Amino acid sequence: MVVLNASPWDEEETKGHETQRVSDDPFLFGFQDLASEYYQVLREKSRPKICKIIWAVLVFGLMILTFYMIYKLLHDYFQYDSFNKISTKFETSLVFPAISICNLNYINYTKLSDYLQDDPSTKNSLDAFLFGLTANGHDTRDPFTFINKTAFDLLEEWEDNLNESVSITFRNQLYDMMIGKYDFVFGGAGMYIPTSNWSLYDGYTKLGNCLEMNDDGSLEQIIHGKDGGLTVDLDTKSDNYIFTAGSRGFVAFIRDQDETVLFNQGGTYIQPGSETFLKISKKKISRLGDPYGTCKDTYSKFSKFATPKAETVRECIQRQFISFYTTGCGCIPWYVVQRMGNLEKFEVLDDMVLDVIARSSKVDEEMETNDKGGERPEKRKEGVNHTKKLSGIEKLRKGVRKFKMSSTNTVDRSKKEESGDKGFDQDSFGGEDSENSTEETEPWPTLEPQINTSNYTNYTCSFALDQTCDFVIKYLTRTAELKYESCSEPCSYDSWDVEIDQVGFPSTLDYFTRFLKHEVYIWPAPSFEYAKENLARIHIYYAELKEDVVEQEKAYEVQNFVAEFGGTVDLFIGFSFFTVFQLV
Repeated sequence: MVVLNASPWDEEETKGHETQRVSDDPFLFGFQDLASEYYQVLREKSRPKICKIIWAVLVFGLMILTFYMIYKLLHDYFQYDSFNKISTKFETSLVFPAISICNLNYINYTKLSDYLQDDPSTKNSLDAFLFGLTANGHDTRDPFTFINKTAFDLLEEWEDNLNESVSITFRNQLYDMMIGKYDFVFGGAGMYIPTSNWSLYDGYTKLGNCLEMNDDGSLEQIIHGKDGGLTVDLDTKSDNYIFTAGSRGFVAFIRDQDETVLFNQGGTYIQPGSETFLKISKKKISRLGDPYGTCKDTYSKFSKFATPKAETVRECIQRQFISFYTTGCGCIPWYVVQRMGNLEKFEVLDDMVLDVIARSSKVDEEMETNDKGGERPEKRKEGVNHTKKLSGIEKLRKGVRKFKMSSTNTVDRSKKEESGDKGFDQDSFGGEDSENSTEETEPWPTLEPQINTSNYTNYTCSFALDQTCDFVIKYLTRTAELKYESCSEPCSYDSWDVEIDQVGFPSTLDYFTRFLKHEVYIWPAPSFEYAKENLARIHIYYAELKEDVVEQEKAYEVQNFVAEFGGTVDLFIGFSFFTVFQLV
């Protein structure tokens, strides 16, 4: 046996002529023998080369596997995967959402017709103009074709002489569509809207008058089901509908307290002659931003509050639609002016006025560039089509500009009527030959930036121009010539799912008699036939007092990545350290 180190196990003590070991532990001597023999084997270096080769291949393969695992870890981490974590919270009470209920009739046609009873010329112009907006089979190149220019011109002049907005003067009043002993019922208790606060419930929108409730979040449901929710009785007054209205009834919007609804998008249709049950369930949603998600917080300039929440997808689309008005039509929609004025958010209106002013100078620059084919005259070649394809917003600018100029030129109106002029040709809207036209036109008048409250009306769309722009914008959107930018959902918001049930209302004459006697006290009492065609009862309520919490979370956190990366590297290092002796 070869001894590597005799101390302390082989320490000897001489007593006379005898030698005695200090320790006789057999385990320690066995370990010493094993370690010494293994060390000697390693030093002999007499292992076959094939073994060394196998061990080398094994180490090299392990190295490749380690690098592949590291690559997979990096790949999985930079996929930025996520998942939705859903939980349900049961509450003893829930704050009720804000509600907007709008009549689909944006103007009281009966009131307007009565006003024009002694002015048949303007009345005929109004009907001719509105009829043109409902004509089918519009030319694919020019949505202005079916708009009566003469009628447009007469309506513009009449509204100027009226010295007030037609859309505001002749719109439906909120108190006309609400019926019943109480203004509304919530939680089984009848409630009135205070006279001093009536304007707070009357929302200006493109749909006309809308009932807006619970913007302050004061309504809180504490009872499950219909009896704990909101009930509203409404009268459609279909006799007052303008003949161009496509549908009759109401549309209800379930929204967050801070969200502003300006036109019909994403609402629930309420049919007249029906009792509608809207069972709602609340969701609190949180999303991740880039790179794990697409959420983005863009604060709405139309917010009702000083500290606004992030705008919703619906508000994003509304903002772009209004931008089409200011940059394409050169005016601000009347309902935006009224709403922002009531909220005293004049800085929003100031920005829009600046857009209108910038548009008035830009449109002439575009017209001049397009008429020259986008090049200097000396660089143009004969026989070459120099037409520049216009974008949707450019088509809108050019179309409205030429339409207004053709409507306000110096040609005598009587000659127009005799010639049966109902529209203008394709060249007026950027047709293939219009760009080479040499017709000279007067520049669009530049508005002076005198921005104050009293001057916002100077930049407000007239009734005729508002209807024309709305028609053309919708047309260009349908033909994909005018496109909305994609909208991102906010990173944290509340949402409500709606389940709809509808039954006929009133169902029987006996039921209607009891309804009039005990619930609404309408005077004078309408007939049963009128009620079946006009009345609507709406119930909005939480079926259960619970809310679902939906949270988007990272599937692969950075600490998980670091832990798995370190474990993979440690495994390779440990195996390599053990096998390196096999290669010595």
